[in-house]
Amino acid sequence: MDSLRVLIVESDPGAENQLRAALAAALPDVRIECARDLPSASRLLAKTSIHCALVNEEAFSDPQTPWAELHPQQPGSRPALLILTAETQARPSTNRLSRKELTPRVVDRAVHYAIERQRMEQELGSVRHRLEALTLVDPLTGCLNREGMEAELATLHADGIPCVAILIDLDDFQRVNETWGYASGDLVLREAALTIRGCLRGGDILARVGGDEFLVLLPEASSHDALKIGEKIRLHLGEARIEDASGEIQVTASLGATKVNEQTRSGMELLQKAQWELRESKRAGKNRISWTTVLPETRDEPFPERSKVLQQICRGEGIRVVQQPIVRLADGEVIGHELLTRGPVGPYDMPIDFFRIAQEERVLNAVDLRCLEACVAASAKIPADRHIHVNLLPSTILDTGPARIQEAMGGLDGRKVFLELGERQLFGDPTYLLDSIETLRESGINLAVDDVGFGRSCLESLIVLRPHLVKIDRGWVTGAYLDAYRTNWLQRLKLITDALNIPLVAEGIETDQDLDFVRKLGFEYGQGYLWGKPAPIE
Repeated sequence: MDSLRVLIVESDPGAENQLRAALAAALPDVRIECARDLPSASRLLAKTSIHCALVNEEAFSDPQTPWAELHPQQPGSRPALLILTAETQARPSTNRLSRKELTPRVVDRAVHYAIERQRMEQELGSVRHRLEALTLVDPLTGCLNREGMEAELATLHADGIPCVAILIDLDDFQRVNETWGYASGDLVLREAALTIRGCLRGGDILARVGGDEFLVLLPEASSHDALKIGEKIRLHLGEARIEDASGEIQVTASLGATKVNEQTRSGMELLQKAQWELRESKRAGKNRISWTTVLPETRDEPFPERSKVLQQICRGEGIRVVQQPIVRLADGEVIGHELLTRGPVGPYDMPIDFFRIAQEERVLNAVDLRCLEACVAASAKIPADRHIHVNLLPSTILDTGPARIQEAMGGLDGRKVFLELGERQLFGDPTYLLDSIETLRESGINLAVDDVGFGRSCLESLIVLRPHLVKIDRGWVTGAYLDAYRTNWLQRLKLITDALNIPLVAEGIETDQDLDFVRKLGFEYGQGYLWGKPAPIE
């Protein structure tokens, strides 16, 4: 360290002289500067580098926010702080130093400890910042990853900055991997990222959002500017020749441009919207950019109404909500309603159909989120004292994030809400959902595992996810009183859920025999055609 420089902030000349003497005795080579108050100290610090500041506690008008007034703008040049107090004993492990114990030994220890602690805090802050930044970056290309893109998108929304997005997909990239190998494929991706970055303006944002997909965010860009940048990216990628040990590799790209708006609050929603545009570029022959102000109407599909249905649903239009009651079996009282969705009237109005085509078109989670929002809006028609059950795919929670789910479910505040996750969509180890589920749980949303018994063991899901409610797939309930195997399975499941203190809902109760059977097994709640099929909310 250079010659130690210490600043004294003291309005009393006598106390200042006492501090000077104590510092000189403890630190013979010290250089001492003085100031009468914080504003004077701030002006001095703007011109002079100081290692440690000794400040009279009476100089602080607000003990919670004084130090911002004392240090320069650059945090790295902030001096260590020692507050001079009237306490009877020095505490060198803190930033407080007693005036009554200004011995050379105590002053030496206090000053050097404060400086070392300041240095360590700055180093830890720098390391923490670098680690946080690394979690937002794709290690292969150096671009942002999807999480980083989500963070940038959230900032743009929060600041109200208009934006245009361009989704870029390298054409026939799988051929590169198959022909030249994965190492060459990685080289192509890195070079593509460099090429795209070279076409952007200062402040534009680049993220790798898939295997060979990149997303560019263009803040405050007009449609004309966005198309100009997109065309520049396309041309530069097509002109690039990537030299590899295996030879020369050339790739082209298809692009889809779209405006960011209130319908694209999350990265998943934005990618879904941009996929429509990208799809048009692929269909038109690849190596081009597509842009429309609305989702495109397709004219060359075998089933053009399919695209129309998805377009409507992705805009939150044409979704119909129906309900089916949930009954307390002990007295037959309706205690809640499961809200279910139907698409626009036509060949794809049932969820099993429009969810399938949504999956094929890679907009499944966007469709799922729109259905959730429609159910929340329709819940206002349900009596306030009844529970509300809504469905969501686990993949939607992961892609969208709990904050967006909480926002979508904001209209249910004050009601008892169960978010149903279908067991058939829980793949592998369910611990991947725990962080998101815990966030939702803390906001007052109850978790229900639906379709239990649909072709896989449910025990792991129940132990890991700790749901508030379990719903048994109707295939295990309807007519089970005639089937010894299903009866034994239901009895074992009841023992497990009793041990875990999880109530059961038996779905698929269609007859009085089914009702009597599940009552004898001790099930708490039921749902099924016995009380009515899913019907519009009256």
